[in-house]
Amino acid sequence: MNRRLPFFWLRLAVAILFALYAMRLAWKGQWFFAAFDAVACSVIAWRLFAESEQARRMLVLEGLSTGAWTGLELVRRSNGKLGQGTVYPTLRGMERDGLVTSREGMPVPERGNRPRRYYVITHEGRAWLERNKDA
Repeated sequence: MNRRLPFFWLRLAVAILFALYAMRLAWKGQWFFAAFDAVACSVIAWRLFAESEQARRMLVLEGLSTGAWTGLELVRRSNGKLGQGTVYPTLRGMERDGLVTSREGMPVPERGNRPRRYYVITHEGRAWLERNKDA
């Protein structure tokens, strides 16, 4: 797992403090310093987003390394680490990047005869997982 992930909350707190301080400086009329702090805040926030995206990709690829799963099954198997609102955009991005592929299953009556979509890890996805496992 990503070792830098536990620092997520600390970095988020620092980003929020930078944003609050920038707002205070802007209120006092010190626009130059407020702009500098706003840039620092956005850089920290961007790094947080990139690290959390990588952590989601790691969780999804680790789940898919055991077989073909639907997005909802990945959410259930992650023990609360993935949510329905994040797993599907992550899977679409990973499919676009060639890390996973998807196929449709049989139509299911409880879904209005719509098929479930199953995701499978690719060779590129396994290589990405191995490269980033110790990062």
